[in-house]
Amino acid sequence: MGLLFTLLLTLVFGAVVWAASPRWQVPESLSVNQDRISLADLLPDVPRDVLPAQLAETFIAQSPEPGRSRSLPGALLRKQFAAAGVPQVVVPAHVTVERPGWPVDLEMGRQAVVAYIRERAPWPADRYRIDFLREPTPVMINAGPVTVRVLQGPKKQLAGTHTYVVEYRQEGRREVRGSFNVRVHIEAAIQVAARAMPRGTVLAETDLVSKQVDLASIRGVPETDPAKIVGARLAHPLQEGQLITVDCCEPIPIVRRGDAVVLVARREGLVVSAFGVAREDGAVGEMISIENVSSKQLVHGRVENANTVAVSF
Repeated sequence: MGLLFTLLLTLVFGAVVWAASPRWQVPESLSVNQDRISLADLLPDVPRDVLPAQLAETFIAQSPEPGRSRSLPGALLRKQFAAAGVPQVVVPAHVTVERPGWPVDLEMGRQAVVAYIRERAPWPADRYRIDFLREPTPVMINAGPVTVRVLQGPKKQLAGTHTYVVEYRQEGRREVRGSFNVRVHIEAAIQVAARAMPRGTVLAETDLVSKQVDLASIRGVPETDPAKIVGARLAHPLQEGQLITVDCCEPIPIVRRGDAVVLVARREGLVVSAFGVAREDGAVGEMISIENVSSKQLVHGRVENANTVAVSF
């Protein structure tokens, strides 16, 4: 009799406890906005303040990329809920998790590229034209404020066709990068060879002819200022009418091999000098080898002028 009474009480109170326990249900499909999915995210219809705290702290999977979805097996989710102490949750066989996405605004990328060019262009804005030749394929990102900046552009000159890498960021975090292929047209006077000239020719004004062209149509970095190349030496031969670029010319050495020079070392206000002999030619700013007359040691220094080479110590 006592055993039957105990069994009856167990069944009654067990039923009461089960009835009092919440019977939450995971929908077959739901959406998330964050990077990771927690057990609490699987119960969107239940107020967060009602859910046990451990559900929000239990992350079960990585969220899909914005604009995509992924399927989670129900058997795995039931085990996760049971491990979190909430076994009575009803879970379907599969749960589809979607993440809303919005396409990146390519116009923001274009504006960033144009601003980048405007800040660095050496010409007035009304003298050049910017054409966008190729743009990145739009991708999806999270909803919310976006900032855009140019990560990479041309290193030497803006004219011509170049690739600009643009980065889209949200909340200080990189979301996506894209590449814009852009051509900048600018009419400018360039310098071409007035005659055929061999390597080593020292350029004079009569060796140059000015020609008006669209810089986007030529290769290399042209020299537009004749004053910068008159007196320079050709690094390789040129044919008549050939474009003179920055790489065509090299500075004329002002220190020659065998010249006597003064070696100067400076540090924190202290200046030490010695006599030396140049062991190779060098123009202003170039590094050359010099032999110290006193020690007979070979050192390297930077040419400052025809008589002085700066060395470090």
